[in-house]
Formats: sequence, C-alpha cells, structure tokens
Amino acid sequence: GWRDRPLTPGNWVYRADARGSLALYGPANAEAAFVVRCELPARRIVFSRAGRLSDEGTMSFTTTAGARGYPAQNGAGDPPYVVAATGANDGWLDELAFTRGRFAVATPGQATLVLPSWPQMVRVFEDCRG
Repeated sequence: GWRDRPLTPGNWVYRADARGSLALYGPANAEAAFVVRCELPARRIVFSRAGRLSDEGTMSFTTTAGARGYPAQNGAGDPPYVVAATGANDGWLDELAFTRGRFAVATPGQATLVLPSWPQMVRVFEDCRG
C-alpha cells in the first residue's frame, strides 16, 4: 500500500508573500513537486502539483484516517500543473495535518506522491484560518 512506498524525494520549505503563504515540497533547486498555498483574501487553500490532466479529474488525498478528493483542473501556468482548492476552514485539513507521518496525493494519469506531514504545511493552514 501507499504507506510502504518510499517518500517522494524532497523537503518542505515555507515562504510568505504578498498573497499569503505557501509550503513547497520537492528536491532543492528544482520545480516543486507539490505546493500548498494560502490565498489569504479568499481564505482558501490551494493545492498544486506538477503535471497535466488529460480530462477533468480529482486530486485525491489519503491519510492514516481516510481519504478525500477535491475537483482538480489544469492550472494556467508554465510549467504545467494541476490545481485543486478548498476553504481554509475545511475540517478535513486537520486530517492532513495530523496524519501519522505521511500522506498520499493522487491525480489521474500521474505518479502518486507520498509526502511527509511536516509543520510547514500545517503552518500554511493556520495562516489561512487567521
């Protein structure tokens, strides 16, 4: 299962900017494999990962407590990325924050990411909740 897979290579890095804050996951000096952003004015959490969907899809998260999917679409930027979003007060974010050690992110047609649950991501959730 996903818990036995090796972690996707990389580390979490926290940054704040004019629009809010973000946590980026990936290898040093490379495009981030996964990003969690707080859009502060909208109190919205936006998840994005490198890649492109061939059709409408779902970004699915699996934690030690269960699974949840969010509608996903292609972002407008280059390099290509897939994006999904939810409100900052979505209680399921707490499951992501408190999963034991790791969680998985899956989107159609792409390799599943297995990421460590580190404080940088949790800090972005907290920033957005105010």
